Amino acid sequence: MPNKLILSSILLLALCFLSCKEDVVEPIFYGGINGIVQDSESKLPLSDVIITTNPSSSSIQTDSDGKFSFTDLEVNEYSLSAEKEGYVKKTISVNVKKNANTSATIILSEKSSSSTNTQPSKPNIISPSNAAEDQNTTVMLSWNAIDDDKDTLYYDVYLFSPNSEKELVASKTTDTSIVLNNLEYSTTYYWQVIVDDLQNEKVNGDVWSFETKAFPDYPIIFTSNKSGNYDIYSSDIDTTNQEIIQLTKTNGNEFWPRFNPTRNLIAYVNNKDIDKHIYTMSLDGKDVYKVTQLPLAGLHNNGIGICWSKDGNEIYYSNYNKLYRINKDGTNLVEIATAPQDRNFREIDISSTGDKITVLTVGQSFYDSEIYILNSDGTEMNIVVDNLPGAVENPIFSVDGKSIIYTHDASEHMSSTNRQLDSRIYITSLDSLDAVDLSNNKTVGTNDWNPRISPNGAKIIFENVNNDNSSEGDIMIMNIDGSNRRKLNISGKMPDWK
Repeated sequence: MPNKLILSSILLLALCFLSCKEDVVEPIFYGGINGIVQDSESKLPLSDVIITTNPSSSSIQTDSDGKFSFTDLEVNEYSLSAEKEGYVKKTISVNVKKNANTSATIILSEKSSSSTNTQPSKPNIISPSNAAEDQNTTVMLSWNAIDDDKDTLYYDVYLFSPNSEKELVASKTTDTSIVLNNLEYSTTYYWQVIVDDLQNEKVNGDVWSFETKAFPDYPIIFTSNKSGNYDIYSSDIDTTNQEIIQLTKTNGNEFWPRFNPTRNLIAYVNNKDIDKHIYTMSLDGKDVYKVTQLPLAGLHNNGIGICWSKDGNEIYYSNYNKLYRINKDGTNLVEIATAPQDRNFREIDISSTGDKITVLTVGQSFYDSEIYILNSDGTEMNIVVDNLPGAVENPIFSVDGKSIIYTHDASEHMSSTNRQLDSRIYITSLDSLDAVDLSNNKTVGTNDWNPRISPNGAKIIFENVNNDNSSEGDIMIMNIDGSNRRKLNISGKMPDWK
C-alpha cells in the first residue's frame, strides 16, 4: 500500500511538471577583458590609468605593470576608455565573447608640454534660427564649432518631435550641415548637435527647434503613377511655383479622388484588398478610413464612379447593376436603384440641389454606354445620351444642374483594346439635349477625359492624354465654353477641384 501511494505521488508530480508552462528565459553569457596600457613613445606600461567601459561596469586602475582586467561582463560590444593625467584620453572598441577573455592594448600619447589640447567649443546654430516658424518640409540644418587646436571635428546630429523618437540623422560627419527631407507639416522639430575632436570629452550642443509650415490649402487633387503605383496628390493651380504633395503611400493603387462638399475630406478608391473599396482621408492624407464592405464593381468598371451627397455625409457608388448610398462612416448601406436589364452602373454624379443623379450605364461592350438622369431616391430614370458609336464616359452636372457635361470619342472608333482616338468634352442642356463640343481647341491625336467643374462653375479641369492608350496625361483647365485651354504642368489623371 505505501508503494502504491509513493508511485501515485511520483506520477502526480510528473504530470504537474509536464502541464506547467513557464516563460522561456534567454540565457545570459559572460566573458572578460584582459588588457594593458602603454606609452606611445617608450612603449613602457603605464600604471594608475583609469579604465572605464560603456556599457558601464566598475571603474578600475592599471597595476604597476600597466595591466587591467574585467571579469563577468555580459557578452556585448564595449567602448573602453583610458585616462591618465598628462595623457590624451583614448577610447577603443572591444567585443566581449562567450566564456572568453578578450585581449586589449591601449596606447596613450603624452600631451604636449608647450600646449594642452582643449575641447572644441559648443556648437553654434546657423540656420534655421532657433524656434524658426513656417519652415518647408525640406530643411537644411547648419551649425559650426571652433577648435583652437585645429583638430578635425566630428558631429552627431539628433532629431526628434513630440510624435517621434529621438533619431540619429547624421553620425560622425565632418560636414556642418545636413538636409532633412519629407518632414511633417505643422510639426515642431527639435535637434541637437554633439561635437567630438577625438581628443577630449564630447561637447553637447543646446537643443534647438523649428516648426514646419501648415499644410497648404491647395485646390487640386489628382492621381498619378509617379512612384510605381497610382497615388493621390495635391497641388496648386499656380504653374510658376507649383508644389506637388503626395497624399497616399500604400502598396495598392489609389484613384478617383473626390472632395466632399464641405472641402474637409477626400473620398477615393483603393485596390489593396484586390477588390476596390472606398476610403476617406483628411486633406493632408491622414486619418484614413475604410468605408465599404461591399466593393465597387461592375462591367468595365476598374474602380471609377463615386460621388458625395450634397451635405457631405454620404457617398454614392455602384456594384454591378445596383446603385448604393452609404454613410461616410460605413453604416447604413441603402440600395437606390437597379440598372436597366443587362446593364451595369459605372459612373455617378449628383446635382447641386441634391435631388437629381446622373449615371453612366454600360452593357457587355465597353462602347455600349448610355447616360441617364434619375431622382435621388432612384425613381424616374430617363435616358439623356443614347448609345452613340464610340465611347461615352464621365457624366457630371453643371453647377446650376441644368446641363450635363460628358466625354464622347468623336472618331467613333471601336476596338478590342477599348482605345479611343478623339475623345472630346461636350455639354448638353437637359431642356434641348443639344450637345456643344468644348474641345475644339484640343491638340490633334489626344483625348480629353474626366472633366470636373470649378466650384464657381466658370472653369473645367480635365485630363488631356495622347491617344496611344499608354501615356499618362496632362492636367489642364479651360473656361466653361472651351476657351483658354492651358496646362498646369502636372502629369496625372482623374483630377478634382476644391
